[in-house]
Amino acid sequence: MEQDNRTTYEYKDEQALNGTYYRRPGQMTDASGAPVNRTPVIPANAFAKASMTIGGIALVSVFTFTIFPAIILGSLSLILALLSRGAELTFHKTAKNGILMSILAMVVNVVLVGGTCALILGDTPYHEELNATYEEMFGMSYDEILEGVMDGSIETDDLYEKLYEQMQENLQ
Repeated sequence: MEQDNRTTYEYKDEQALNGTYYRRPGQMTDASGAPVNRTPVIPANAFAKASMTIGGIALVSVFTFTIFPAIILGSLSLILALLSRGAELTFHKTAKNGILMSILAMVVNVVLVGGTCALILGDTPYHEELNATYEEMFGMSYDEILEGVMDGSIETDDLYEKLYEQMQENLQ
């Protein structure tokens, strides 16, 4: 058996004593055969690309003030990012961006919806405006309608019928 002249640093990027280079299996080399310390760029798979695209759409849908698309698309983006991982231990950069955008979309959506509900339903001037608008539309304030619906004394169908009748009267 022939013995080669390897050094103890056979996997380092150092030249061996006899002038030959040793490289790890699959390691890239330059024109002279010397190993190059570069990790190859792994292209993103279709799931990662779809995750990033849908995450971006979810993030844009937040600012159109729609509630459900951001949550649905954000969840779908998270699932696709998880599927893009496959058997690997790490996520591709594109999948990480998809995860980031989808989580950001869902968090911003929840904060906007929660803040809007707190602003309108809390004890603020906006709540007074809401009561005045309902008083004008239905003849009862929002608080009275909510209380009546909760205890069962008011049917929501009756409210909409009254509103429809008022609209018909205003058109004539």
